Amino acid sequence: TKSRQDRLIAVKELQKEFPAYFGNLSKEQILNGNVTGTVKELTKAIIERARATAFSNKIGELSMQREELKTNLSKEILSIAKAYNLSKEETKQFYEEVKKGADVFKLLDPFKKRVGIFDLAGAISSSNAIKDIRDELINNQKEQDAYTKAIEGSTSAAIKLREESIGKKPKSFNTPQV
Repeated sequence: TKSRQDRLIAVKELQKEFPAYFGNLSKEQILNGNVTGTVKELTKAIIERARATAFSNKIGELSMQREELKTNLSKEILSIAKAYNLSKEETKQFYEEVKKGADVFKLLDPFKKRVGIFDLAGAISSSNAIKDIRDELINNQKEQDAYTKAIEGSTSAAIKLREESIGKKPKSFNTPQV
């Protein structure tokens, strides 16, 4: 009948689309509805894949934010370098120390003499801005690490489900040629 043919076509499409889950089931098993466990496994795998994709997208967003924060940090440091007449080498060294977490205000001490009147408010402002950017970079990295761990968990769960499903396939036996 027409409806049986349509269902058989649907079964073939399922087996083609999800061979790890439906490939080892006969058409009769699928048509008779003996697929509850397989459907549950497939549903879990789809959900885990969707979670991994969402986490991956979030990591992409965080990476873009991280690059923006790095740019802002560089701009702030270049602003300080200009205000304190730092050489390229001093600016590079200053940047490296800032990345390591050094106290910006203390880093400026040796350069205060270069500017006629020490701008305490400006130094404090720059120091706080750099500290805030650095804190945001640290938090950003923690978030990325958490999402990466979540992706690894989701991917592991999906792989495990797939392997379990594949493991249920009947094993073929090849007779050795004599």
